[in-house]
Amino acid sequence: MSHVSPVHHPVLLQETLDYLDPQPGDRVVDGTLGLGGHALEILKRIGPKGHYYGFDLDPDNLAIAKQRLSDFSSQTIFYHSNFAHCHQRLQSKGVNQVECILLDLRLSS
Repeated sequence: MSHVSPVHHPVLLQETLDYLDPQPGDRVVDGTLGLGGHALEILKRIGPKGHYYGFDLDPDNLAIAKQRLSDFSSQTIFYHSNFAHCHQRLQSKGVNQVECILLDLRLSS
């Protein structure tokens, strides 16, 4: 039996994009990266000068997201950490301001 990657369709993707309105060059924090569905679309919008900081507590989710977002690896930093620590983590990288923060606070099933 072969290993099948989970299929994930981001919840309220278009509404999230409309509300956050990420622009080229923006810095975005995703406190609940999951499998990277929202991240993929936001990274397309912020372009090569944007930066994406993804937090997740599940190492399996992070591995899948890293693979899924590999085309954007030069502008994405992954944290195996709770988003509650994002301020400290970002400050350690010299990031003192971001334009967008996404928290998908729901039960993952």
